[in-house]
Amino acid sequence: MYKSFIIVHKDSAIQSFDDLKGKTFAFTTQSPIRETVPCLSPCKEGLNPEEFFKKFIYSYSHNKSIELVAKKMVDGAAVENLVYQYMVREGSPFAGQVRIMRDHRILEFRHWSRRLACRHCSKRK
Repeated sequence: MYKSFIIVHKDSAIQSFDDLKGKTFAFTTQSPIRETVPCLSPCKEGLNPEEFFKKFIYSYSHNKSIELVAKKMVDGAAVENLVYQYMVREGSPFAGQVRIMRDHRILEFRHWSRRLACRHCSKRK
């Protein structure tokens, strides 16, 4: 299991994953081992990042993803909860500029090339 947060700027009007459609987003890496993302939203099976987001980038660092959201360089990011919590605990000014939009407690990962599917959606088939 892997816990992650979808974060947005603290002043953002974005309240749900659907609100990120057509926005910019940061992922940590594109390496084959880590080019996975959490089930971002219930029943989003078939989600394609190239079609869903206006633009997405790879920051290569959870810290950097948090910084990019804090500086409003991207609208949202997927980050590891432990990194975010450490930055909050240490008083990072970047962590203070973002808020958690979604907390993923139980995740099943899918490689982008296979599209995203959550465990809930997969079981209904």
